[in-house]
Amino acid sequence: MEISEYSIEYTNDKNQYGIFPSKWFWVASVFYKLAQAYEPYSEILAHLKKIPEFNNEDFLKQYPFEHEPSSKTQEQLDFEKEALSFITSKDPLTAIQNFDLFKKFIYERSWWNQGEVSTKKDKSSGKNFWRTNKDLFKSTLLTATQFIVSTSDKLTTIIYAVAEEPLILNKLQNIINNINAVNSVKASSGKPVENIIFYGAPGTGKSFAIEEKVKGHISIRTVFHPETQYSDFVGCLRPSMDDNGIEYSFKKGPFIEALLKALKDPEHHYYLIIEEINRAPAAAVFGELFQLLDRDSNGESEYRIDINDKDLLNLLNKEHPGGFPDNKLYIPNNLSLYATMNSSDQAVMPLDTAFKRRWKFEYMPLDFSTSPSGYFKINTESGEKTVSWSQFAQVVNLILSTLSIPEDRHLGPWFVNENEIFDQKNAKKTLTGKVLMYIWDDVLRHSERSALFNTDIKTFGSLVKKIENNEIIFSENFLKVLEKEIEKTNAETQNENLKPEITEEEDTGEN
Repeated sequence: MEISEYSIEYTNDKNQYGIFPSKWFWVASVFYKLAQAYEPYSEILAHLKKIPEFNNEDFLKQYPFEHEPSSKTQEQLDFEKEALSFITSKDPLTAIQNFDLFKKFIYERSWWNQGEVSTKKDKSSGKNFWRTNKDLFKSTLLTATQFIVSTSDKLTTIIYAVAEEPLILNKLQNIINNINAVNSVKASSGKPVENIIFYGAPGTGKSFAIEEKVKGHISIRTVFHPETQYSDFVGCLRPSMDDNGIEYSFKKGPFIEALLKALKDPEHHYYLIIEEINRAPAAAVFGELFQLLDRDSNGESEYRIDINDKDLLNLLNKEHPGGFPDNKLYIPNNLSLYATMNSSDQAVMPLDTAFKRRWKFEYMPLDFSTSPSGYFKINTESGEKTVSWSQFAQVVNLILSTLSIPEDRHLGPWFVNENEIFDQKNAKKTLTGKVLMYIWDDVLRHSERSALFNTDIKTFGSLVKKIENNEIIFSENFLKVLEKEIEKTNAETQNENLKPEITEEEDTGEN
């Protein structure tokens, strides 16, 4: 049996071929449980028919009755006794309850949808226990579906296929899940599907912003670097050792891992997070997958691509049977892609226009209203000054602006964290080995360093040596601006402290 979007292709045991409407699959999705419910009764009947005294046409044609007879023949009583014995052998704890249900089955034909005997035109009424079990229950299933028997002979075959084959049931469930995914996702998470790149200066909180957005949801994270390839992102065939020696299997990359998780769980929203997306040749890493980034109004990929890698196809069909109709790959509407981008990094690679068009870009501004608490000791002509990280970074950014250095190369408020500057020993190491190295090597590599540093300093090594000797390393202009910022902050703090406290009596206007 082959299932496509609009039809079911069926080949029987005689190699005869037929095509049936896909709507039968939807009928099967409702009635397969009824077919499964008949199975225990079919098993009991199969056992009873193997016993010679019961396996004769006249006896079996009595069943099923419309009502339980007020008096029974010895053969009928023996029939019940043997049924009870078989039921007890299967499950002694529920034997009495199950036997009562079996008696309903043989004595109340309307209870299991066989209907009352009316006329010969009633096709279902002619079915009795002398018929094969499958023929008996097929008629009941068709009666339940209310389909015309003459036009739906193979419908029960589809229902039984769904009831008996887990792979087919799984495929059907996946189709249903895919159709309902949009409503399920909106109802459960309220999160619209998105492809967003967060960009801004280093330390502006790009990763933190993503963490806040995905809080309470499942995410898969990866980091791009200059050597990242398509096979790293999607996956590839790789060797591994087991007891039998070397074995080759397809190892999932973060994209396929996130994709499968989302497809298997359409009621929840998933996120694939890519850190430093432009440190790798992103368009090459995505390859043909970048076409999947175009989303339709429901949030799914607008265009689907062929799965040409047989190993990948085998993995996808194994882990999510029936989830990829016609062997087409797509991104579901409960999988969002978030990425961070820092264009100031020297190792960055440009994103081409076609790739960028498929993303939204969210700018992260320089906002020092919240920043790590910590201080640096800065040597000046008038002695050592204590300056907060926030003051220092904002003055550095002011000087960089006068040099027309783009904002994405400035210092963000979270360029350092509190652990790096919580005491003077750590703060000094962070200032030298992280902050000043970034400014010297990256930001001012091709600019006039004298705008920020003492003109006597020609190398970063000499800069470090002057710091160790507690000498002045910054330019006169920088220190002048910094001291003004310190004075301004101190004045604001002093004014805040001088404000009179408002007593409760004054606040309420009482005398």
